[in-house]
Amino acid sequence: MPKFYLKHFQSNTGHIFNYSRQRGNFVTGPENISVGKDFYSEDTELLLSTKIEGPASDSIRKILNRIELDENARLSFVDFVLNLEKRGPSGKQRIIDLMPTGKREVAYKVKREISDEIKKNPKRETELLDVKEGMINAIKEISADEIWGITFDPEHAPKARAIILKMHWIFLVSDSSQFFVTSDNPVFILKRDEVLSISAELSFPISKNMTFLATWNKSESGLYKKIGLPIIKKINRRTIVSAIENVYSPSGYNWIPRVLVKRRLEYRNIKV
Repeated sequence: MPKFYLKHFQSNTGHIFNYSRQRGNFVTGPENISVGKDFYSEDTELLLSTKIEGPASDSIRKILNRIELDENARLSFVDFVLNLEKRGPSGKQRIIDLMPTGKREVAYKVKREISDEIKKNPKRETELLDVKEGMINAIKEISADEIWGITFDPEHAPKARAIILKMHWIFLVSDSSQFFVTSDNPVFILKRDEVLSISAELSFPISKNMTFLATWNKSESGLYKKIGLPIIKKINRRTIVSAIENVYSPSGYNWIPRVLVKRRLEYRNIKV
């Protein structure tokens, strides 16, 4: 998790309360949590810092200060949200699970296209067969880490980008009496397989006092909305139950461990 993002969930003294499914609970600073040595390649680290995190930090600063977002700022924010959904252990596991099928599909496409080209140019058969062999070997050797890193580039998710940009945006604001929490899997998508349906929505905690909500319900008016404890609890429950391993909070709450052991979510829309 990016450190600039986690800092928005620290307490006034610079601490974060870390709740873990396996390792228990502890208090630390944002620089000491969600860290994995050599978790990304150097190329991926460079892509994240230059194309994702840098632009997104400026967009989030504008959101928190209620500065109007231009098209580029909106796009940078969407790219950051989509990236967070891919970059953790769960995103990596999805790629690993899809690799066998994906490789078979790509190999089949290569073989078909080369066969079609040989029919058009029989004299190039030997050359094209060598090309096919080289491409098939390359497909076999490519690793899940390489494919995973490629998906981080925002240019590889044009459809998801377009969908979120078209949705109705609301920034839900809490008062200081109850905070939003975040996790190692903070992007919650309701009805992932029906993202164009009126009941689909996305929520993402931006800071301890603000959560982003994207919905198709255009009856919800206003860009920034102050919300009460029931909605804050519902959003926090989504974030906690969706966590892979860790939940991060700006304050100590004895109810977080109780929710963290649950695995079942209430799939209901947020009404503000």
